[in-house]
Amino acid sequence: MSIIKNLETLLEAVKAQPEKQFDLSVFRQDTPCGTNFCTLGLACSMPWFQEQGYSFVPSPFGDGYFISSYQGQDVRDNLRMVDGTFGEVAFGYLFKPAGDGDSDEALGYESSYVYDDATGVGDLKANMTDKALAIARLELRIAQLKEEQE
Repeated sequence: MSIIKNLETLLEAVKAQPEKQFDLSVFRQDTPCGTNFCTLGLACSMPWFQEQGYSFVPSPFGDGYFISSYQGQDVRDNLRMVDGTFGEVAFGYLFKPAGDGDSDEALGYESSYVYDDATGVGDLKANMTDKALAIARLELRIAQLKEEQE
């Protein structure tokens, strides 16, 4: 499968995911209100990516969270293992939590995080939800890859 096709498939799934069930800080968390996913967690829940070797393993802490897995290995142990599916910048930039300025800058995207100079504390811009950030990052990366092909 092509990286662009994988990213486009994931983008459509992110767009369809309810806002309240999209959280870039967890791979997957089952709650009484439904299941929360991050971008990679959502991919692991989709048959398209499951056929490519993605799945979940329970968190070793027994806390109700799940960790994304690729071909039976915890992706946190080797983040480069997802490169063939999503491209070499994918995990480092597309799947990090909101507010990771390095991720935004590496993609050439205006930072989604605003820092308070007095406290050094950052907050997401008022108009930037986790879902909106994931969509913006995916759309930008797809456009970059298409441009590189021309």
